[in-house]
Amino acid sequence: EPLGDPALRALLEDGRRQVRALQGAGPGDEDRQARVQRIREATRARIREILTPDQQARYDAGAGGGATARAWVLGPDGKPRAVTVALGITDGTMTEVTAGDLREGQEVIVGTFGGAAGAPRPGGGTPQPRLRL
Repeated sequence: EPLGDPALRALLEDGRRQVRALQGAGPGDEDRQARVQRIREATRARIREILTPDQQARYDAGAGGGATARAWVLGPDGKPRAVTVALGITDGTMTEVTAGDLREGQEVIVGTFGGAAGAPRPGGGTPQPRLRL
Protein backbone atom coordinates (compact mmCIF):
# COMPACT_ATOMS: atom_id res chain seq x y z
CA GLU A 1 0.00 0.00 0.00
CA PRO A 2 1.79 3.17 -1.17
CA LEU A 3 0.07 5.47 1.36
CA GLY A 4 1.77 3.63 4.21
CA ASP A 5 5.14 4.05 2.53
CA PRO A 6 7.43 6.34 4.59
CA ALA A 7 8.94 7.75 1.37
CA LEU A 8 5.48 8.82 0.16
CA ARG A 9 4.63 10.37 3.51
CA ALA A 10 7.94 12.28 3.40
CA LEU A 11 7.19 13.58 -0.12
CA LEU A 12 3.71 14.73 0.89
CA GLU A 13 4.99 16.44 4.03
CA ASP A 14 7.78 18.15 2.09
CA GLY A 15 5.24 19.50 -0.41
CA ARG A 16 2.99 20.75 2.42
CA ARG A 17 5.99 22.36 4.15
CA GLN A 18 6.96 24.19 0.96
CA VAL A 19 3.40 25.47 0.43
CA ARG A 20 3.13 26.59 4.08
CA ALA A 21 6.37 28.53 3.67
CA LEU A 22 4.66 30.62 0.98
CA GLN A 23 1.69 31.58 3.17
CA GLY A 24 3.14 35.03 3.96
CA ALA A 25 1.90 36.27 0.60
CA GLY A 26 -1.83 36.92 0.26
CA PRO A 27 -4.15 34.45 -1.51
CA GLY A 28 -4.48 36.88 -4.44
CA ASP A 29 -0.73 36.89 -5.13
CA GLU A 30 -0.52 35.43 -8.67
CA ASP A 31 3.21 34.75 -8.35
CA ARG A 32 2.54 32.80 -5.15
CA GLN A 33 -0.21 30.80 -6.83
CA ALA A 34 2.15 29.93 -9.69
CA ARG A 35 4.83 28.83 -7.19
CA VAL A 36 2.29 26.67 -5.33
CA GLN A 37 1.26 25.06 -8.63
CA ARG A 38 4.92 24.31 -9.45
CA ILE A 39 5.40 22.75 -5.99
CA ARG A 40 2.32 20.56 -6.51
CA GLU A 41 3.49 19.46 -9.97
CA ALA A 42 6.99 18.66 -8.66
CA THR A 43 5.50 16.69 -5.75
CA ARG A 44 3.30 14.69 -8.14
CA ALA A 45 6.33 13.92 -10.34
CA ARG A 46 8.34 12.80 -7.29
CA ILE A 47 5.42 10.60 -6.17
CA ARG A 48 5.23 8.95 -9.61
CA GLU A 49 8.91 8.01 -9.31
CA ILE A 50 8.30 5.77 -6.27
CA LEU A 51 5.21 4.02 -7.67
CA THR A 52 5.10 0.76 -9.60
CA PRO A 53 3.95 0.98 -13.25
CA ASP A 54 0.46 -0.25 -12.24
CA GLN A 55 0.28 2.32 -9.44
CA GLN A 56 1.49 5.03 -11.82
CA ALA A 57 -1.33 4.23 -14.24
CA ARG A 58 -3.93 4.41 -11.44
CA TYR A 59 -2.36 7.61 -10.06
CA ASP A 60 -2.40 9.23 -13.51
CA ALA A 61 -6.03 8.22 -14.05
CA GLY A 62 -6.96 9.68 -10.67
CA ALA A 63 -5.30 13.02 -11.44
CA GLY A 64 -7.46 13.54 -14.50
CA GLY A 65 -10.81 12.15 -13.49
CA GLY A 66 -10.56 10.12 -10.34
CA ALA A 67 -12.93 10.17 -7.41
CA THR A 68 -15.17 13.14 -6.90
CA ALA A 69 -16.67 14.49 -3.72
CA ARG A 70 -18.92 17.28 -2.59
CA ALA A 71 -17.60 20.17 -0.52
CA TRP A 72 -19.69 22.92 1.06
CA VAL A 73 -18.91 26.62 0.88
CA LEU A 74 -20.86 29.74 1.74
CA GLY A 75 -22.65 31.17 -1.26
CA PRO A 76 -23.04 34.90 -1.96
CA ASP A 77 -26.30 34.82 0.01
CA GLY A 78 -24.47 33.45 3.09
CA LYS A 79 -26.10 30.02 2.76
CA PRO A 80 -24.21 26.76 2.29
CA ARG A 81 -23.76 25.72 -1.33
CA ALA A 82 -22.38 22.42 -2.62
CA VAL A 83 -19.48 22.30 -5.05
CA THR A 84 -18.06 19.21 -6.73
CA VAL A 85 -14.33 18.58 -6.42
CA ALA A 86 -12.02 15.98 -7.93
CA LEU A 87 -9.86 14.18 -5.40
CA GLY A 88 -6.25 13.19 -5.78
CA ILE A 89 -3.94 11.32 -3.50
CA THR A 90 -4.68 11.03 0.22
CA ASP A 91 -2.77 9.93 3.27
CA GLY A 92 -5.95 9.46 5.30
CA THR A 93 -5.52 12.86 6.97
CA MET A 94 -4.98 15.21 4.04
CA THR A 95 -6.56 14.79 0.60
CA GLU A 96 -5.42 16.56 -2.53
CA VAL A 97 -8.14 18.49 -4.42
CA THR A 98 -7.08 18.33 -8.08
CA ALA A 99 -10.00 20.17 -9.65
CA GLY A 100 -13.28 21.78 -8.79
CA ASP A 101 -15.06 25.00 -8.12
CA LEU A 102 -12.86 26.06 -5.19
CA ARG A 103 -10.16 28.70 -5.07
CA GLU A 104 -7.11 28.89 -2.86
CA GLY A 105 -7.87 30.60 0.45
CA GLN A 106 -11.62 29.99 0.19
CA GLU A 107 -13.31 28.89 3.41
CA VAL A 108 -14.87 25.42 3.33
CA ILE A 109 -17.54 24.22 5.74
CA VAL A 110 -16.33 21.17 7.65
CA GLY A 111 -19.25 20.75 10.05
CA THR A 112 -22.42 22.26 11.38
CA PHE A 113 -23.94 22.73 14.79
CA GLY A 114 -26.84 24.64 16.27
CA GLY A 115 -30.39 24.87 14.99
CA ALA A 116 -33.64 23.64 16.50
CA ALA A 117 -33.83 20.04 17.69
CA GLY A 118 -35.48 17.83 15.13
CA ALA A 119 -35.35 20.54 12.44
CA PRO A 120 -34.28 19.38 9.00
CA ARG A 121 -30.60 20.10 8.41
CA PRO A 122 -29.63 19.34 4.81
CA GLY A 123 -26.54 21.49 5.08
CA GLY A 124 -28.44 23.90 7.32
CA GLY A 125 -27.63 25.10 10.77
CA THR A 126 -24.83 27.47 11.58
CA PRO A 127 -22.03 26.76 9.11
CA GLN A 128 -19.16 26.44 11.58
CA PRO A 129 -16.38 25.56 11.94
CA ARG A 130 -14.81 26.40 8.58
CA LEU A 131 -11.52 25.32 7.08
CA ARG A 132 -9.49 27.59 4.85
CA LEU A 133 -7.95 25.82 1.83
